[in-house]
Amino acid sequence: MNNLFFRNNNRLLVLRKGNEPKSLNFNQLKEDLDIQEIITSPLKLTKESFVSNTLLQIQQEKTVSSALDSAQKALNVLQSLDIFRNASVTFDSKSKIPFFREASCKVRVNLEEKKKGPNLHLSGGVSGDGMSINASSRYNNIFGQGERFDVTADLMKNSNSFFLNFTKPILSKTKIKAYGLNFGIYNFLRDNQNTTFKEKVNGLTLTFSDQLLKNYYVKKIFGIGHNTGLHTLSYTAELREICKLDDVASWEIREESGASFKSALSYDFAIDKRDNNCFPTKGSFIHTSNQLSGIGKGTKFFKSETRAQMHLPILNNISLGLIGHGGLITPLAKNEKIGILDRFFKGGPLPFRGIDGNTLGKKIARDPKTENEKNPCDYFGGDAYGFFTALLSYKLPLLKNKGVDLGAHLFLTSGNLVSATVGEGSYFSKLKKIFTERKTTTGIGIAALFGGNRVELNYSVPVENITSEIKNPIFLINLDID
Repeated sequence: MNNLFFRNNNRLLVLRKGNEPKSLNFNQLKEDLDIQEIITSPLKLTKESFVSNTLLQIQQEKTVSSALDSAQKALNVLQSLDIFRNASVTFDSKSKIPFFREASCKVRVNLEEKKKGPNLHLSGGVSGDGMSINASSRYNNIFGQGERFDVTADLMKNSNSFFLNFTKPILSKTKIKAYGLNFGIYNFLRDNQNTTFKEKVNGLTLTFSDQLLKNYYVKKIFGIGHNTGLHTLSYTAELREICKLDDVASWEIREESGASFKSALSYDFAIDKRDNNCFPTKGSFIHTSNQLSGIGKGTKFFKSETRAQMHLPILNNISLGLIGHGGLITPLAKNEKIGILDRFFKGGPLPFRGIDGNTLGKKIARDPKTENEKNPCDYFGGDAYGFFTALLSYKLPLLKNKGVDLGAHLFLTSGNLVSATVGEGSYFSKLKKIFTERKTTTGIGIAALFGGNRVELNYSVPVENITSEIKNPIFLINLDID
């Protein structure tokens, strides 16, 4: 938690405590201000020079309003580093009036440090791959400048992964902002739902992001949203392999089996103005991801995806959500084929409620011996998709006193996943199939918050163009991770 105080003649006035802003008279905020010095509490684990760079802007401010705004931004940046348990700033003045006119003051910064670590965490869960166990360890503030080292391992029934990440925050000297430089290496073996092969990946990634703040944006001290978004630039190099094919795998899967290399540059942008990311009742959210593959060598294509949400309050605890998803892959070389590992695989649990996982898009018959099986085909996904969902939500008061978020909703989802870069016909005529051959489901469900994730149990009913994906009303459990 971070707090902001003003003290004069030993009288303490709370300007901001946690996320609750206090209203101030506008005229008071225009008063001139002279900050004599900034005094920081003694630090044992963090270098003082690292903290002072963040606080430098406060001393340069000349009005109460700008000083308080800079102080709140500095507190948010310091808290986002996850190395301080609590942080507070106190404007200490001997002036006899609450907000001084051309008065001087000292700024006292109190920081309560967290232990460096290691912090161990063990958890389990259920996903589309079955039961899973997650073990992670984090070591914070390694060299006293907010560095972070993470080790994560995930063990599942048919998949496993291992990640090493090192994050170095970079604090701007010209404005109050935190940049993050992250280097990671990883290895995983994945058994995707409704496929006849496993995917083995060894990779490394280098990521630069312009903010470390977890909620993407800073709110000004007086409650006015100031949203600059999260910008992330990353480079990824992966050695991938299609391996451990089932005996019934189709010829097309066998043809693509073996190793391939991917070298890609990605840019992501996200801006979140929702009042709650799991149970939003108002506000908007947008996230775009753009990837250029074939940097140096490897498969050459451009891949773009966008997610957007708009939530409108209707009545008490009732809101309407309008949600859209879209994506497109375009090959950049003549006769370039988009491999199965780079194509979109969509379906349940989200963004398409009521459709089984990875079952939308191109389908190819498996070996004839599988004729009597439930799924006698391999799913090849697609290279273009569009989905739209209307969601009418009601936040249930049940268990609210115990801190449990629970909601009910009605939904209508429509869209499709198509292959626009292969087959006969023009590119745009195949893109039109997203709309002309759209698939639609509707239903009702309940949602709850578990471990920071939204979990849904939905009863889904097919409406139009639903064939092998679902034939009858079904129950599906959806896990939505933002």
